[in-house]
Amino acid sequence: MRIVTRLAGAATSVPPTVGDAALAAVLVVPLLIDLSRREIPEGGPFRATDPLGYVLVALLILPLAVRRLHPVAVFTVILVDASVVAALFYAPASYGFGLIVATYTVAAHVPRPGSWAAHWLAQAFAAGIKLRALAAGVEIGWFAWPLDMVYVGAGWFLGDTIQTKRRYADQLERNREELARHAVVEERTNIARELHDAVGHAMSVMVVHAGAGERNVDASPERARRAFQAIGQVGRESLDDMDRLLGLLRSDETDDNALLRPSLAGLDHLVDEFIELGLDVTTSVAGTNSRLGPGVDQAAFRIVQEALTNTLKHAGPTRAEVTLRYAGDRLDIEVRDHGPRSGARHRGPIERHGRGLTGMRERVEVQAGTLEVGPCEDGGFLVVAHLPTDRVRS
Repeated sequence: MRIVTRLAGAATSVPPTVGDAALAAVLVVPLLIDLSRREIPEGGPFRATDPLGYVLVALLILPLAVRRLHPVAVFTVILVDASVVAALFYAPASYGFGLIVATYTVAAHVPRPGSWAAHWLAQAFAAGIKLRALAAGVEIGWFAWPLDMVYVGAGWFLGDTIQTKRRYADQLERNREELARHAVVEERTNIARELHDAVGHAMSVMVVHAGAGERNVDASPERARRAFQAIGQVGRESLDDMDRLLGLLRSDETDDNALLRPSLAGLDHLVDEFIELGLDVTTSVAGTNSRLGPGVDQAAFRIVQEALTNTLKHAGPTRAEVTLRYAGDRLDIEVRDHGPRSGARHRGPIERHGRGLTGMRERVEVQAGTLEVGPCEDGGFLVVAHLPTDRVRS
């Protein structure tokens, strides 16, 4: 068994031109030997063997040595040569074998219109030499007609099948590569979105702490010190997050890093962070859903985080409510704030067209959900998202 495996491996390692040349050499020798030994009946139409006959009969096979390099040219040479051999009435054995192999090669390497043409030219040649032989008084059995058609047709069909399988395999490989590229792009887009949300949140927290430290630096140095310590802590954590995310962007491998999988399980911790920054946040959850997929879970957490970050950024330390409702196969998320307490600050175009809301829309669209955002009639701002909970994608 090992010997067979080694021989098969050695055969596949041989260059195609070397294998084709060896095939042509092996096939042409018995054909020429048969031609030299064939007895030509006197008074018949067949020509006696001569040097020209040997050359022409050899050319029925020898062009196969370069059949995969020049399939159309080889087919043409063999077809023309076979026509000349037939016209001169040389009578070698295996008359059309070279033409059948050439037809197979064209079918395996040339687009179908060209291979069809080669197939029917070979069929026409096979029929033509039999008609010429009948006209010269040579008896031909009835079975020779369908037999030649089957031989030529089988050669073409085999080559066409091989080419079809090769094209299919190439297409599968291209599709696989395209899917891999698409997966990398999608993963890196997700990482970039996470980078924006995580770092944007951290920057907002740092800005709030910086303002508190500045206000208390003289009146309450201890509070100012704690604010500046918080800035340092948040900054270090943000840098760590950036390092991990940028490391993923530089890698072609996907990573199920916990940073990329924030969850509603951490909602209370997130809300506590905003409460420490001055937001008066209340949460309510109605219903439960054990089928919440990781993709929806992540999107829901980021939507709440981005909505509260925008509230802190544009309305300041105000009052906000976060409501989660599990309704059958849907998760409803509602984040509402009551606007700036002083009335001096207001929301501008950034809330409607900023990167934060764009990121929320992208997350919702990926999960096949809907998003509604806009100012409330009695002041404040409202973010409402509806996410299907039966999504299987992560």
